[in-house]
Amino acid sequence: MDKDVLTIYSQSTQEYDVVELPDDESDSKGETMKLFCVDQDGARCNIRLRVQNDGTRQLYVDFSDAMWVYNITER
Repeated sequence: MDKDVLTIYSQSTQEYDVVELPDDESDSKGETMKLFCVDQDGARCNIRLRVQNDGTRQLYVDFSDAMWVYNITER
């Protein structure tokens, strides 16, 4: 991952400029990496990479009016 841009290769490629990298968070179920970002249209969003203790990984893209969730698997 580039430190300034996050790219998600989904049905349509999404690019987000990373504005801030706050500290990672942990709880009893796993860890979360947060990024504060701006999309290609200038909309602000939060992106979270969640890794559960059981190995489950999900990527959340949170806007003020919508949220996308991606399950991440290794090939």
